[in-house]
Amino acid sequence: MLPCLPCDNPSFMNCISSLARLQTSVDLINEAQINYEKLLDIYLQNPEQSFSEIAAIYNTLSEINIEKQKDYTLGLYYKQKEFEFELKYMTMKPDRTEAAIDLDNQKIGKMYEELANIYVQLCEYDFARDNFKLSIQFWEYTNSYRSNEQITIATKKLKDLARISKNM
Repeated sequence: MLPCLPCDNPSFMNCISSLARLQTSVDLINEAQINYEKLLDIYLQNPEQSFSEIAAIYNTLSEINIEKQKDYTLGLYYKQKEFEFELKYMTMKPDRTEAAIDLDNQKIGKMYEELANIYVQLCEYDFARDNFKLSIQFWEYTNSYRSNEQITIATKKLKDLARISKNM
């Protein structure tokens, strides 16, 4: 008789993750989602939660629902959960350097932009506008070479939203 691995065994979890990625690549989307949800359950039950791993799984689920299923409502839910766990991960890091804080601000700025883009798809223009504005604020506090580009992109999208609102 073969021994069974506990659910939180890293090898078992890697197998589930690999299977889910394979299922996604061959468009077995429902099966992939089930396996990603299993992974989430395992991680969430672990007292030493890996916030970055959980955020990555939520990101994948968001991408699957948006890109493959065109389900922006569920994609938004998963993107919000990703954001929640990214913030938990960022705040638990001890002795963050200025460079680390700068990278976190870039990531937060990008995540607000991703949320805003989903809100646009859902025709929730007020929420989209708020998230684009927050994205700009975080990019203004970074020293990245991409800051000006990201601010320009978000500003252009805000102008597009203003035109849409006028035509409504």
